[in-house]
Amino acid sequence: MPPLSEKSYTTERRDYDELAMLLLTVSFRGKTRNARAGAVRGQKAQFCSVAESATDKKRYPHRFFAQSIIIYRHTERRFIMKHLVNINKPSKRFRSILVLALALALVSSSWGFAQAASAPEKVLNIAIASEPSTLDPNAGIGETWMFTVGHLYEPVTRLDTSNEAVPGSALEWTVSDDGLTYVFTIRDDNGWSNGAKATAADFEYGVKRILQHKSGENWASLVFDIKNAAQIFAGALPVEEAGIKAEGDKLTITLEAPEPYFPKLLTFAPYFGVNEEFVEPTGDKYGTEASLTLSNGPYYVESWIHDDKLVFKKNPYYWNAANINIDTINIYIIPDENTRINLFQNGDIDYVEFSGAKKAVLESSGIEVKSYENGRSVYLDANLANPVSGNLNIRKALSSAIDRDIFVKGVLKDASKPAEGIIPFGISGAEGKSFRDFIGDTLIYEYDPEKAQEYFQAGLDELGLEASDITLTLISRNSEPYVTANAALQEIFQETFGIKVSAEPLDRSSYSARRSDYSYDFCIVSWGADWDDATTFIHGFYLPEVTESGRTVYSSETYNEFYRTALFEKDPALRQKALGDAERVLMEDLPRIPVWSEGQFYAVADRLTGVHNRAVVPYVDIVWADIVQ
Repeated sequence: MPPLSEKSYTTERRDYDELAMLLLTVSFRGKTRNARAGAVRGQKAQFCSVAESATDKKRYPHRFFAQSIIIYRHTERRFIMKHLVNINKPSKRFRSILVLALALALVSSSWGFAQAASAPEKVLNIAIASEPSTLDPNAGIGETWMFTVGHLYEPVTRLDTSNEAVPGSALEWTVSDDGLTYVFTIRDDNGWSNGAKATAADFEYGVKRILQHKSGENWASLVFDIKNAAQIFAGALPVEEAGIKAEGDKLTITLEAPEPYFPKLLTFAPYFGVNEEFVEPTGDKYGTEASLTLSNGPYYVESWIHDDKLVFKKNPYYWNAANINIDTINIYIIPDENTRINLFQNGDIDYVEFSGAKKAVLESSGIEVKSYENGRSVYLDANLANPVSGNLNIRKALSSAIDRDIFVKGVLKDASKPAEGIIPFGISGAEGKSFRDFIGDTLIYEYDPEKAQEYFQAGLDELGLEASDITLTLISRNSEPYVTANAALQEIFQETFGIKVSAEPLDRSSYSARRSDYSYDFCIVSWGADWDDATTFIHGFYLPEVTESGRTVYSSETYNEFYRTALFEKDPALRQKALGDAERVLMEDLPRIPVWSEGQFYAVADRLTGVHNRAVVPYVDIVWADIVQ
């Protein structure tokens, strides 16, 4: 635990001030309030009731003033209490009572601290498949990055267990009638893990840090929803023109267009605040070591042994620390799935996720296997610049050749579902339904072998080619289930159409390079939800430009009209219907061919409760978790 600053008047110090006042008001008429002590991390006692006012002359005939200063010294693990007492003409009997009361109180309080220190610490052990790219919330990428920063930082809003945006760093907010301006009141009782106060200015600095190319190149487009942000990032406007301003405890954000989901978007890391005073001296090293990371969320990083283990401790300055149950999280970095499963079976870790191939292994050992919709859509992304993959009839043929039910059950064998559109299952819609339940199936070119052959021949005729002339290049990441899926799609397309298909699983860097260079016909892409709304999957198609770096990209004015309607529609149901219409346009034009909607198998130790799994980040949320001793 970081040492308490003797200069800052924190909630923790106020607790001990209240205790000291309680001790000094013992039994002047034989009455005090009851104090209850509880242990937090074995180091902090919280006293839940306060003594009656010692300055109440009606209740206490001896005029009395008391003040206490409590200094916590972590290195010595002891408390020093200095009591300054001023009594107006006390009697000898009163002085005797006071001395006795203080002596008894100090003895009992010492016993109370000892009892608090002996309370067992609650420790959660968990394993992740790879090391987070960074602990900088404005700059990282990947699921393990999302998991770690999701527990280290407190965003303006936080998702609750119903996936609704609730107050986080903000106590409350208002939105203008036109839906463009949000004003958030930032709470004054939240602190960074070094004791500094977390403020509205921290959130303004975090966004402007991205816009000034100091971090967050991966996520810059997500903050372009803020007025003038895109122009600032491109260097066309100064950063002072950004539609985000902090004044005192108010954070005002002005948007380019109305976004009813904006409070949910704020739960995603690029919008997290960072402390400028701490970050600036670290430069681009921020978030690369435990000592170079600062947290304003439920936990802070006590240690980080790279490629081995991270240790998170509860942040004592977090505004809701009293309701954070787990004191320590040991996060082991274990790439091998079999090793993670063995550790779980042996009781060494408390939570594990695994592929469908391992489901039977865990069930045979008596472990309850659970699943959740993790909000990822997997599809074939077409390179529209290539003649073959750019031909609509060829894309219709490929989509119609995939029996998605058999593909999920026979190839993937996991918790996934056949795709019903680009938007996966688990994403919020309207009227209390998910988007998929509210809109229904929009996949037009479903499995139909005869239609597939008709579309394919029409495409060949348009291209002036024979099937023997075609070799499709299909790339994917070299991890499961994408390697298996790639091989299965290669077999389906070769056997159905008599063409050659080159299936190429690639490592992360090679895969990214090939996608950037458009060196493929189709690539298998898995896209997860950055915020809980359908727009997270289709907003990228809303483009007025027709070319990008000299290459053709998808553009549709019909799509733009539906999407534009959704942007400005205030009625939730009508807005979702417009997004459904926009998705149908994409399913007609097929710039992407949806294949499956991902699901995830997992298991939880009996002693761990309150883990929340969702379709948006953080997919595994342990803020409300607890250890049952």
